[in-house]
Amino acid sequence: MAEFEGRAHQTAIRETAAAPVIVPPAEAGAVALHRPLRYDIALKALVLALCCAAASHWLVPRVGPAFAARTLGEAHTRAEHAIFLGGIVLERHRHVIAGGLLGCAAGAAVGGGAAAVTGLFTAGVGFAAIPSASLVGCSLAGAGGAALGYPLDDYLSF
Repeated sequence: MAEFEGRAHQTAIRETAAAPVIVPPAEAGAVALHRPLRYDIALKALVLALCCAAASHWLVPRVGPAFAARTLGEAHTRAEHAIFLGGIVLERHRHVIAGGLLGCAAGAAVGGGAAAVTGLFTAGVGFAAIPSASLVGCSLAGAGGAALGYPLDDYLSF
């Protein structure tokens, strides 16, 4: 752990597995472990899968293989119905979805680009507005793209 003095306060830098982390002076004595979120989610999913597998291996011999086959068959049937219904909804609204996605991408690019150009002329102050400008551009252009795609999905007007 390397420590250095700042102008107004003392700050500590900790080397962690992911990246160096700057710690405020109040927490400089505490041990902190910073990991990216994706490892935590993957670990939780693995533990959940192991628990489900252990429960199924414990449950199947006690209730019989016929119950397991019936339960898996019912789950398979319901999953097929959900996939079919989702496909129908997606097929009926495909132009709205595509227009919204394309409009969001274009609007985010225009908004972020405009904020970046503003940042060049304002000595970097405009760079802080890139996320907000991208969000506004995505929202407005996405809604416009969805509105343009809506008449194409109106089956009653044909």
